[in-house]
Amino acid sequence: MTDLQERMLLLLKEIDEICRKHDITYFLFAGTALGAARHKGFIPWDDDTDIIMDLENYEKFLSVIHEELKEGRALDWVSEDSEYLFTYARYIDTTTTALQRHTVFGGCTPGVKVDIFCAIPTFSDEALREKHKMDVLGFAEVLCTTGRMGMYRPEGFYEVFEREKKKQQKAGREKYIRDNLHELMHRADGETEKCLLFSGMMSNTKTYDRCIFDEAVYVPYEDTKLPVSKYNDLFSTQHIAESWPDLPPHLEKPRHLMFVDLDRPYDVYKKQLFEKIDVKKVREASIKRKENNLYERETFRDVLINNQKIRNLATELDIRKRFAARDPELTALQMAELLDGYIEGQMDRVNKTYGLGVDAGEEIFQATLNMLLQLGRYYDAKSIIRTCTSAGIIAVDDAFAKGAAEKADLCAGLMEAAFRYGDREKAKALLDEAGDLTGSRPYEAVENWLAQEEGVPGYQAYLKAFGEPKNGFVLQEMIEDGMPIDSIFEVEEEKKPSPDKKMLRATVNSLMTGKPAKKPSIWSDVVTQAEFEAEAARRGLLSKQNKKRYNKYRIWKKMKRQKAEDTFDAYAKVFTEMEKIGK
Repeated sequence: MTDLQERMLLLLKEIDEICRKHDITYFLFAGTALGAARHKGFIPWDDDTDIIMDLENYEKFLSVIHEELKEGRALDWVSEDSEYLFTYARYIDTTTTALQRHTVFGGCTPGVKVDIFCAIPTFSDEALREKHKMDVLGFAEVLCTTGRMGMYRPEGFYEVFEREKKKQQKAGREKYIRDNLHELMHRADGETEKCLLFSGMMSNTKTYDRCIFDEAVYVPYEDTKLPVSKYNDLFSTQHIAESWPDLPPHLEKPRHLMFVDLDRPYDVYKKQLFEKIDVKKVREASIKRKENNLYERETFRDVLINNQKIRNLATELDIRKRFAARDPELTALQMAELLDGYIEGQMDRVNKTYGLGVDAGEEIFQATLNMLLQLGRYYDAKSIIRTCTSAGIIAVDDAFAKGAAEKADLCAGLMEAAFRYGDREKAKALLDEAGDLTGSRPYEAVENWLAQEEGVPGYQAYLKAFGEPKNGFVLQEMIEDGMPIDSIFEVEEEKKPSPDKKMLRATVNSLMTGKPAKKPSIWSDVVTQAEFEAEAARRGLLSKQNKKRYNKYRIWKKMKRQKAEDTFDAYAKVFTEMEKIGK
């Protein structure tokens, strides 16, 4: 555990003691529950802690928590502080500082904390449930004035946001919260089949089966035991995805906290910081930037989708030519380098958000999956299958994709049995089932591990077979076995896809505006801009209507750009100054 995780674990233990005392049922949630399932503790790189309760237990918790708060602890909740930013409570260590970008300005207590979410009853009827969901999202987005609660929002959301913003301006923040908080949380009282996450923190508010919140089971978590849902597998599937057991690439880094000091409270920084930074100005710019972002995602949705299709086309044309001219004797590693841009394109967040992908043909799709499984990159393989299925590039029942997904699961099981649990019998049994995986890196890694004497750390065999760690649980093994942190992260950074993204943006701008690009016109060494332009025109991506929309978007973006840059500069200065004060 990191020092930060030790502090978060202490807070979890305190909450557990309070909940046991008052017979309150709660569950580890999101990444914290995922850590329990994968690592029997924190995900090694995590810097955030989450729990969840159903509405009945949530309200019981809020009714008793203040009598249980000890010195150095606080609870943030919007019904008690109308300036609070979120639709979930926070249990906080006030002796520490832990800041996110949008919490610099106030609106919450900036210390190490546990986020406490609530699952509220929602409607079985889909139309009523979707309306309930949008209203919750609108309420949450209006409360969090200085930060975006999600990267992307459902179509039609900006109208909901504007409606809720006007309601708040007319009633005042405190009355707006009184008028809406209880009604939203209790709107579906009596409905028991479905629950809704009462939060806008996700890209879209999640819906869960009610049975998930019926029974808690205590499981090992670091040096203690903490509760997860009896149906934690179903919970994780509904909250994250069916891929939740798959461990992400080890290069994943924490995304929550921008500044942490476990020894001093924020007040130590606040006075000095506010003397050097015009926080009011930064706050106002942040609010405007958030609203501009919501407006952009809604108003220019067609432009954003069309631009993404152009980028996907660039990747498609590039990889088709590279693949056709490839040496048939390429090794798996060389094939990985060749297909790198294609893989990154399929895993692009915008593609996943809008149901898009890179359609480079069945042969390239299959070659990519075979290569990824050969190298043990099962997480990437399943991610690409999901993207291509969602985008309609491959059929949901595509036999090859289903077979590859099964192999990815077997690949995961092999490495998990050996390197997470040290289960030699299960590892041997899975090796017998491996079939086409024979000779792959996961297969070889497990064989090497089985050949070692008892007690030899699994990660040594893994590294022997793989050359460098590729998955999160390997990182965990390395940390647990005492390998220095510096050496863990001594791996090559991922290569940028070809064609270069900046060059591609310049090309898109040139094509859509009719003005010469500032950069060279040939942005790929295998596809010329003329070829690219001809194909983009053939597919209707360069139509007059699309160009008209793009130019309208470009003018709007240009007007907003400087303010956005000023906001980022001011944000950066805040955290730079805090580092100076900390020293």
